[in-house]
Amino acid sequence: MSAILGFNAGSLPFNYLGVPLFRGKPRRLHLQHIADKIIAKLATWKGLSLSIMGRVELVKSVIQSMLAYSFHIYAWPASLIKSLDGCIRNFIWSGNTKTRKLVTVAWKKVCSPSKFGGLGLRSIKKMNQAAILKLAWVMKSSDKAWALFCRARFGSESCLNKRYFKSSIWHGIKANWSKVTQNSMWLVGDGGKINFWKDNWLGVALMDTLNIPASIHSSLVARVADFVINSVWTIHRLIVETFPNVVEDIVQISTSRVKDKLIWQGTCDGIFSLKAAFRCIRPDVEDNNW
Repeated sequence: MSAILGFNAGSLPFNYLGVPLFRGKPRRLHLQHIADKIIAKLATWKGLSLSIMGRVELVKSVIQSMLAYSFHIYAWPASLIKSLDGCIRNFIWSGNTKTRKLVTVAWKKVCSPSKFGGLGLRSIKKMNQAAILKLAWVMKSSDKAWALFCRARFGSESCLNKRYFKSSIWHGIKANWSKVTQNSMWLVGDGGKINFWKDNWLGVALMDTLNIPASIHSSLVARVADFVINSVWTIHRLIVETFPNVVEDIVQISTSRVKDKLIWQGTCDGIFSLKAAFRCIRPDVEDNNW
C-alpha cells in the first residue's frame, strides 16, 4: 500500500501539524509535553514584575490559546488538567509556577466574567469540556467528510453503544453524546436524515413518548421520510387509533424539499457555538459577551 500511494510506512505515536497522534484513550504521557511547554512559557515570564492583571492577560491571550488546538481534539486526563491548572493559579497569584500563595478567593470565582466579580479567565477544565462538546456536536450534525466517517464508524443513531478502545477521540465524544442529544432538536425538511422513532423532532423522541421497550430499539430504523408521500403524512392506522394526540402533533409539522437541520435548543437562533457550549456547562454564568 505504501508503495502504491508513495508514502512511507509509519507507526504511532507521532505528531501531525502540532497535534500528537496515538492509539487509545488520551493519557497523561500523550499530552504531557504540551503542558510542559506551557509551564516553561510561564517560567520565562518575569511574573514578579507584573501586576496580577498583567499575569491574567498573559494567561488569557497566550496560554489559553496554546491549549485551544489540542483541547478541540482530545479530552485531557483530569490529573494533567489539575496539575496545569495549579501552575497557572500559582503564576497568577505569586508570579511563580512553583510557589503557592494563600488566597481567600475561590478559583471558580476567578474563572468568571468581571461583571460577576471574576477576572474574566476561563477554567481550562471547562475550556476542554466545551471544546469536546463542540466536537461531539459537529460529529452528530455535520456532513463534513470526517463527521460522516465517524458516524459510520461509531454509529449514527441517537444512542451509541459501540466501543472503540483504539480510538483517541471516541472517549471524549462518547462522554458528551447524551448531552448533545438532550440539547438538540431536528427541524423537519425532507425527513431523510431523521429517525422517526429515536430522534427528537417533536420536542421528545417518540420512543420515549410512547414508552417503547428498549429491547426493540435496535429495530427502529424508519425515517420521517418513510411516513410522508407527496408532502402528505401517511401514518399507520394502528398508530392513529392508539395515539391520537401524538398523531395530531405530527400532522402539524410541514415537510419540504430542503434538508433536515439539527439545531441547538440552548440558543435563540439554534446555532451551536463555543459560547453555547460554555453556557451549557456553566448555566450559572449568563453573560453573552463572555
